[in-house]
Amino acid sequence: MGEIKAEFRIIDRKTYINSEARNVIYLRKDSWNDYSYRTLFNMEVKDADAVLHKIGGVKIGFFGQTTDIASYEEINSSNFTKLDDRFFALGDSLEFYQNIMDLPDELSSWILTNINDVVKNNRLIDKVLNEDVFKTSLLRSININTLKGQFTRLVNHDVLLTKYDFDYIRKDHSSFNDLKLKFKVIPFSTPPTNIHTIIGRNGVGKTTLLNDMVSDVILEKLDSPSHFYDNEQFDEIDKSYFSAVISVSFSAFDPFIPMRDQEDPTKGTCYYYIGLKKVSSLANGFSLRTDQELREMCASSLEECFLDQGRKDLWISAIKSIESDNNFAELNLTRLSLLKGKKLKNECINLMRHMSSGHAIVFLTLTKLIEKTQEKTLVLFDEPESHLHPPLLSALIRAVSNLLVKRNGIAIIATHSPVVIQEVPSSCTWILTRYGNEMSPSRPEKETFGENVGLLTRDVFRLEVERSGYHKLLKDSVDDGKSFEQIMSEYKFQIGAEGQALLRSLILVRDMGHHNKNNSDDEE
Repeated sequence: MGEIKAEFRIIDRKTYINSEARNVIYLRKDSWNDYSYRTLFNMEVKDADAVLHKIGGVKIGFFGQTTDIASYEEINSSNFTKLDDRFFALGDSLEFYQNIMDLPDELSSWILTNINDVVKNNRLIDKVLNEDVFKTSLLRSININTLKGQFTRLVNHDVLLTKYDFDYIRKDHSSFNDLKLKFKVIPFSTPPTNIHTIIGRNGVGKTTLLNDMVSDVILEKLDSPSHFYDNEQFDEIDKSYFSAVISVSFSAFDPFIPMRDQEDPTKGTCYYYIGLKKVSSLANGFSLRTDQELREMCASSLEECFLDQGRKDLWISAIKSIESDNNFAELNLTRLSLLKGKKLKNECINLMRHMSSGHAIVFLTLTKLIEKTQEKTLVLFDEPESHLHPPLLSALIRAVSNLLVKRNGIAIIATHSPVVIQEVPSSCTWILTRYGNEMSPSRPEKETFGENVGLLTRDVFRLEVERSGYHKLLKDSVDDGKSFEQIMSEYKFQIGAEGQALLRSLILVRDMGHHNKNNSDDEE
């Protein structure tokens, strides 16, 4: 590597950058504090051609740091070429490393090395892991597994996305039969394979299955009848397989009691719950959040997203993707990205007051997911269709998929809506049926991605369709012994082509049954 003649300069937030400067790495002070630690800088680079590159947020800490002194005060110099060994740094987002790796290789390597970046030098991690400033401030929005995984792969010029290939296996359960579900994600596949669905009628056990998945990853019970199995390692997954698990459920009636959020990445897999319930001391273990509490939660989450340019960009992209819905488009939500502090919170809350419950849930869900999702996050989404009309539901699923592609994550969605499986290929869809305590998983007979919702309904809910709706009405008329013409007349010839075809089939089956019975009687 050739010699790089460059320097770092610490500047105030509003300092003007010299347009003629070359090979200067500016660290712009930021007054934001992480639980009283002041470690954040915004990096901007003027390269050898005097081109300005906005890199993003980076946090710098030092050994023995307390909340009494800011990092820029300890550095004690506005110009330097290398931080001494007391200091360590970590970029605040994946986008920070993407931007820095877009610089010429020699310059990007020089910057990361001379700022003592822990991604560039993984050996520093063990040294700084027990420093409170590292755990509290530098890791505030970054999981340790993300640091060692996606960030390190990016800095090492490795492929960002990794494939998933795991099974969920249940054996020797006290109430249910054995079960095995396969989940596989192929990077860069078209259509994307990072959204998986479990579809079945109400009461089949989908919600219970998702809740068991949460327990298996977070609680790590040794005597659990179910577990995730890594097909590449030929073993049960360990606590580093998923960096975080996020449960999303807006049902007030299912018996699921959410666990408390587990936000400390040094303790293993993080856990977050997005929904109506909050853990409480009430007899049932939870209470329901009020509308105002949900709005305030969303506003706080949005403020967290906007602290990091990478998350801010993801949020803007997600909002634009759901503006196919006219109601969202008219609200012009992206203008929130121009606000800060109380103005941001107040305007967010005000906008949510004008949303329907379905639109508010989509807005809250996407905002919280963008705040909490990191590399290798497992999102478990229970019946998102409960409050949404089909076009908005489709837009939400696509926005979640796009987010998970960015974050190398995977979602498993429990649903009874064919609109959801219309957004994923059949290889990512499990149909779950249940007879008593016997659960049976199967793949759809036909491709599901982009298929007609009516056809998917018949494929997935064949028994339910046959027992309800127009099918049941026609079958009742056939069972009364009426002819095709009599039934058509009874319905005043207001039966569509599909209904007429069904009617002819039902009559044929009935008459064949009578014919076979008469032949049997004659033989006797």
